[in-house]
Amino acid sequence: MSEEIDGYMRNADACEMREARILLELQNARLRGFAMLFLTPECEGFSVGPWVRDAAREALGMKRVETNQKPNAKLSGSPKEDNG
Repeated sequence: MSEEIDGYMRNADACEMREARILLELQNARLRGFAMLFLTPECEGFSVGPWVRDAAREALGMKRVETNQKPNAKLSGSPKEDNG
């Protein structure tokens, strides 16, 4: 009987892990889709600044192309940029 319970628990753990992996993949797909909105001119691409588009590119594993190449550097065009 104990072996039967152990087998059931292993199967339950495997199912929970599989379910968690599927949920993470779904969330990842949603986040990638959200980031893509900022790179699509027909959606939000022209309504956000270049630093937002580059942050979206970086989140998608692409290189920055519109702002400084160093992610921790002060970004040109950033709203926090000091104009004085």
